[in-house]
Amino acid sequence: MITFTSYISLAKKYRPTKFTELFAQGALTKILSYAIQHNRLAQSYLLTGIRGVGKTSSARIIAKTINCTAQMVEQEQVVPCGRCQNCQGFLNNTHPDIIEIDAASRTSVDDIREIINSSEYKPLLAKYKVFIIDEVHMLSKSAFSALLKILEEPPTHVIFIFATTEVQKIPLTIISRCQRYDLRRFTFNEIQQLLQQIIKQENLHLSQEAVNTIAHLAEGSARDAITILDQAANLVDGKQLQSIDAAMINQMLGLVTTHSVIKILQKILLHDLGGALELVECLYNKSMDLEKLIASISDLIAYCCKHKMLKNYSSPLYESYQQDITNILTDVSLSQLTIMWQIFNNGLQDIRSAHNLLITTEMLIIKAIYAQTLPKAEDLISQEGLPRR
Repeated sequence: MITFTSYISLAKKYRPTKFTELFAQGALTKILSYAIQHNRLAQSYLLTGIRGVGKTSSARIIAKTINCTAQMVEQEQVVPCGRCQNCQGFLNNTHPDIIEIDAASRTSVDDIREIINSSEYKPLLAKYKVFIIDEVHMLSKSAFSALLKILEEPPTHVIFIFATTEVQKIPLTIISRCQRYDLRRFTFNEIQQLLQQIIKQENLHLSQEAVNTIAHLAEGSARDAITILDQAANLVDGKQLQSIDAAMINQMLGLVTTHSVIKILQKILLHDLGGALELVECLYNKSMDLEKLIASISDLIAYCCKHKMLKNYSSPLYESYQQDITNILTDVSLSQLTIMWQIFNNGLQDIRSAHNLLITTEMLIIKAIYAQTLPKAEDLISQEGLPRR
């Protein structure tokens, strides 16, 4: 008889549950730990930042920690015991005094009035009744107006924690009544470190280039990185020791390999229109996303510009192709690179509204090659007798 067990995603499995597990948000954990230990809690907090940096997780950690009846200190940070009635109720999602609301689906003034009415009653089990409102920027104008009143004079037993990715949409009158914490974007190295920890614990096998690729694609979001890793883990049988490489990641996500992007750029610089179009058509026939191809070419050209200006500049994403990039930079000027970057970067808008993606991509290639035939800005400056930078 076949038995089925529910699968827990890596993003959920490795979601932080206490301040010591909250990765790369040292300012937030230090300040709030001090506030909790010394009973200096505010009654409304606003957590902002891009997707996947820990806003909702931080809100839950705050709610759990302030209501724990047996708080402990680990690594100079206060943490919940995990055993008391409040902690157990939180873990089982049955705690009556911690209410989590998704403002994306509950945006009306009636929803806020329901919160206001509930806040008048004292907590049943915990010290504080905590309202966590996720994506708070989605509330309607009338809902914000209703919320403002209770934020001005909140009951002493109530704490509001708001989380948002678009703080600019929140009225300043609301923001001014909150303690605001901006959760920062994760660095490339921090994403790498987080991935390596999970890879080790899950006994996965990824090449360093594959890890670099995932870290680059995450764009500073820990959750995005872990989600891609979770998807990649399905590429091989867990019992095998086969390593997942960058090519497998690219194929899984419909991306173009860095090798292919470099080849196309080389063809453009050699004025080899036929070879460049042949490579693009080959990728198109393999169902590669041409918008992502244009974005990858734009990113590569931007890297070449920085590398040309800063001799010691490097990126882990291109570390396996340094010799190819050095050869590219030998015969191209900075002005040519910046013009090509503008062509492909602006081309992203063109391709998103194009009726034919392949033709639009081919025209961008033609435009880039034509731009290489124009006089170099550096030569024009020399002809005018102006000093060259």
